[in-house]
Amino acid sequence: DSQISIYRGDSCANLECMTYNDDSCGALTSAVQFPTEAGENYYIKVHGHGYFTGNFELSVQSIPMAANNFCSSSTPVTPGTEVVKASTFGATYSEDAPPCVLDPSSTPGIWFTVQGRGKAITASTCLSSSTSSTSIAVYSGTCDDLVCITGGGYDYHCEDSLAGFASWYGED
Repeated sequence: DSQISIYRGDSCANLECMTYNDDSCGALTSAVQFPTEAGENYYIKVHGHGYFTGNFELSVQSIPMAANNFCSSSTPVTPGTEVVKASTFGATYSEDAPPCVLDPSSTPGIWFTVQGRGKAITASTCLSSSTSSTSIAVYSGTCDDLVCITGGGYDYHCEDSLAGFASWYGED
């Protein structure tokens, strides 16, 4: 039963824990994704959960950042005209976004914008091509002043209960 912890700092005596994980990619194995800055050192600690010890394999990969990783570079979508195929691989944490329903802002995510038309709008990842657990946060306002409207995740009406679903009234 493994855990992974990620630290940053200029020496082992002065480390800050960035993130950690226990059991994300299987019953007893772990995986983390974290943003990096060029030239900064990061330390990966692989350790057992509690007193567990044993052998493991470690894979470290560099993932390019998603183009719509930030609110300011969000991708526009139009209701009813398209299904967006995307991935949260390479996404980073949205430290400036306030928590919103099931999205604590401490999880990596990518951004989209949709213009209100005075009708109800539904956003869902309840599609057969979705392969990861998702949540959806819906904000209004500007990227500098976001206000949580609604959000959702774990839609048990979907065949895949790990899909996200949110519905709201989109004002003109």
